[in-house]
Amino acid sequence: MHDAPRWSQAAGWTGDGLRREVFFFESGGVRLYGSLYAAAEPVRPVGVVVCPSWGNEADRGDRLAHGIACGMADLGGAGVVFDYPGYGDSAGDPEAMTMDALAAAASDACAAGAARFPDAGWIVAGLMFGASVACLGAARAAAGGLLLVQPSLSPSAYLDRVQRSANRSNLSGELQERVAYGYALPRGLDEAGPELDASVAAALETFRGRGACVRYADTPKRDPDPDQLELVEAPGRWRFGAKAYPELAAAARGWLDRSTRDSEAVGSG
Repeated sequence: MHDAPRWSQAAGWTGDGLRREVFFFESGGVRLYGSLYAAAEPVRPVGVVVCPSWGNEADRGDRLAHGIACGMADLGGAGVVFDYPGYGDSAGDPEAMTMDALAAAASDACAAGAARFPDAGWIVAGLMFGASVACLGAARAAAGGLLLVQPSLSPSAYLDRVQRSANRSNLSGELQERVAYGYALPRGLDEAGPELDASVAAALETFRGRGACVRYADTPKRDPDPDQLELVEAPGRWRFGAKAYPELAAAARGWLDRSTRDSEAVGSG
């Protein structure tokens, strides 16, 4: 424990108009890792919490997640990216992960962000599978904004698709059950099936804040676009593994810019 002060001193810095902090916060008795980007001199009292996708897709989309958070900071607000329980630098058992735990993590990430960037309204953003988490997390946190990027709003179909894709890519020819691209499929998600889909649909249906669905225009639709959210189409086509996804990042930032010029649009944290 004698290194704690050293960690605290190294956990944050300010420069070039940006305040950075990495930190741990608790959710469901598990210590999760968070990363904050904030304007050194805030002019927009708005923050965005970014829910990543899952497994290998979260790895591939990491630059997009941090790009959206940093983009909100550049606009004069703040952004938080966090790691799910059992993933990245967070503690926890990935195989024991449930949608309820993910939604709680998103809500607790909003609270952790609010402690570091107070008096702000909060938007919950979700990338791919993380869009489903964002819908549930926004409901828990009573967030005023919802941003879904290239969303997958049927968790059961998403997990099935990832498993089949991983099996097709397995050069050994052997089918791997409950493992996709080196990540174990969480039983709590895999076995819930249609119940997960229904909970996400219900949370989205009852959302009454300001929100957007950002996706590539030239992409086959697996899920219908949510009627209550603004549709923002980015030029190009979704390609797994492109990592930075600059068109999606630009479209997401554009919507954040337009929708947060009036801070009352997303309420107060």
